[in-house]
Amino acid sequence: MKFVLEGNPIPQARHRSFISGKKIVNYDPLSCEKTRVKREISMLVDSKECRELLDGDFYNVYMKFYFPIPKSDSKTVRNAKLWGFEKHIKTPDCDNNLKFALDCFKAVLFSDDSKVINLGCEKLYSENPRTEITITGHKMEENTTRSILELVSPHKFKDLSIICTEIAMLVENYGSNYNDAQEEAAQLLSELADEAVEYLVKINKKFPGFHKQ
Repeated sequence: MKFVLEGNPIPQARHRSFISGKKIVNYDPLSCEKTRVKREISMLVDSKECRELLDGDFYNVYMKFYFPIPKSDSKTVRNAKLWGFEKHIKTPDCDNNLKFALDCFKAVLFSDDSKVINLGCEKLYSENPRTEITITGHKMEENTTRSILELVSPHKFKDLSIICTEIAMLVENYGSNYNDAQEEAAQLLSELADEAVEYLVKINKKFPGFHKQ
């Protein structure tokens, strides 16, 4: 899903507090602005796409924050910024802009921003200040490939591959003349059996013939 929020990118602000009677009350100074942006997002995105996103198990999010060019800049500097030679290295920083946007997405595009597993952004200059947002929702896949690999850790798979590589090198070195490599071959097969039998038996029992599919 892709959509654009027009206007200057808005950074997150620290919560503030005031004393009411004997209590300290905390409040978000941007709560009204967040409500407005949430309403704008709801109007921008298609309801079907929104439902599909809310059904996602995890998300990839990428944002581009386009900031206005100061009117005091010369034409040369202005052009340099539009061409991307001059970078936006001033406040607000990316982190605060991301926090504000993610707060606005909650309950509108996804239930919890902790489900965002891949988050990226960049700051640029433009004559049309805006925030461009791309969100991709994904479902946890349940398939045979995953079920097989869940039985073996990547580290254990690496250990097994080393033994298999040693067997392949033995075959390459001795060709079809195995008489000169009997003991070494037996040791490698014994090592492979010790390391792999537990996993191979489980895989063969639960997923027979998977490699033939």
